Amino acid sequence: MSDYRDFLKDLLLEDYRYRAEALRRSEQAGETRVNIFMGLVSVVAASLVALSNAQHGPDPSSLRLIIECVTILLTVVGWLTLMRLLIRNDHTDECKRDLDRIRQVFKEQFDRDGRLVDYFPVGALKQSSNVSSRRFGGLAHLMAGLNSLLVGVVILLVSLPVGPSGKAEIASSELLRPSIGAITVAIVAFLLQSAYVGRRERSRKREWRLLMPTHTGGVVCKHENGELHYLIISAKDAKGNIWVFPKGHIEEGEGESAAALREVAEETGVAAQVLFPLGEITFPAEGKGREGLQRAKFYLMRWLFDVPTAITREHRTLQWLPLDQALQQLTFPESKRLLLVAHAANLQEGLSARVS
Repeated sequence: MSDYRDFLKDLLLEDYRYRAEALRRSEQAGETRVNIFMGLVSVVAASLVALSNAQHGPDPSSLRLIIECVTILLTVVGWLTLMRLLIRNDHTDECKRDLDRIRQVFKEQFDRDGRLVDYFPVGALKQSSNVSSRRFGGLAHLMAGLNSLLVGVVILLVSLPVGPSGKAEIASSELLRPSIGAITVAIVAFLLQSAYVGRRERSRKREWRLLMPTHTGGVVCKHENGELHYLIISAKDAKGNIWVFPKGHIEEGEGESAAALREVAEETGVAAQVLFPLGEITFPAEGKGREGLQRAKFYLMRWLFDVPTAITREHRTLQWLPLDQALQQLTFPESKRLLLVAHAANLQEGLSARVS
């Protein structure tokens, strides 16, 4: 068993290092793409200036056409770069999510003392389905701004009238209208791109959210009269005789195991210690369809002591029952399955002799 746990720990650490390195490379790739595009724009701009000042350069009509075509091509390249940045953002978010999941598994399997319960170096996973997008000013917004400037330049060039000589013939006092038009188009283009970036990020995070637990709870055990007993409670606001395990919502910025300990303390007045995860049960929320699907993650816990009643915020009917009686008392099949898994884990780990 010790060799197996050592192997599991080494596997988690290796996966963590791999994902951390992938996150670093992803961050660097995004900055590199933006720098390459800005360098390309600078080189093209310098080349066009040199071409326009060349003694034997193209005539004004041809030069204008070249500038328009090059600007359009740069806009296309800029849009493709923005799309690559969004893919990079998805990969970065996935790396951060995987790193958090690895930390969570590590805490559940190897932090039996609970010293890492609140350890979230980059913040806990967001539990809300309506998560916000990145803050304004990131690389995606920078690329959206550059693309919008290029679009504005194209509109301005197209708006300028051309005389018989091929040169743009317009008085400085008449530049106001095409300039305002170009600025307006650039602003609209930026807003549309920013809206697309935000919508894409929120959509991706909603998809990830469907895979995360929305609730968490505990199957608490203790030794009484030489036998393992399990804690069950009456359901909140239940009209019938419904008995369940304590569970509740995971709050924003809260870890799963920490939320389970809090919910057990609030609903039962019991301070417990997380031993390891038991699994998840899934149940639908009323009237919300697939996005309202609720996932509850449960932990096997060991009773430590009873919390004073004044500290708890809920009043439930509690029962400490041995396995057979608890199976009969529990209302839902999912709860009975969790109890059997918990009892089997107790026997396998030899906890029946240590939970007192």
